[in-house]
Amino acid sequence: MSEVLASGWDEVGKFADAAGNFVKLEPGESMCMVFVGTIEAVNQTFDKPDGGQETRTRYRCEVHVPGEGKKNFSFGKTVLSELRRQRKKRPGNFDRAVFEIERVGAGLNTKYAIDYLRQLDDSELVDETPSDDVPF
Repeated sequence: MSEVLASGWDEVGKFADAAGNFVKLEPGESMCMVFVGTIEAVNQTFDKPDGGQETRTRYRCEVHVPGEGKKNFSFGKTVLSELRRQRKKRPGNFDRAVFEIERVGAGLNTKYAIDYLRQLDDSELVDETPSDDVPF
């Protein structure tokens, strides 16, 4: 079974360009980011090693990545729990909190380490969002 996501050269081109808009971390790689968007719960279907498919609930939020602008970060329930804990510590200021996210492990053994670094100040914002010039 297949689902048409876009059709026509222009639409497929736009779709392909947008598909690169997700945070992609390799094992051992880390990235600094600020969570600036509204969080969403989505069902995502994965191919299983035995050839079947499995649907799991994932969470997605728009983040600002220095030098790359806005991207989408997709994660599971463990990361959601940690982000909720961090958000509770910073009421009203979570959208200014800079975090370093590190991917540890690969495949089904992937985990993410989340470290709070600092808060952005007003001089680092453009229209209430982090400036691309901010060196996290």
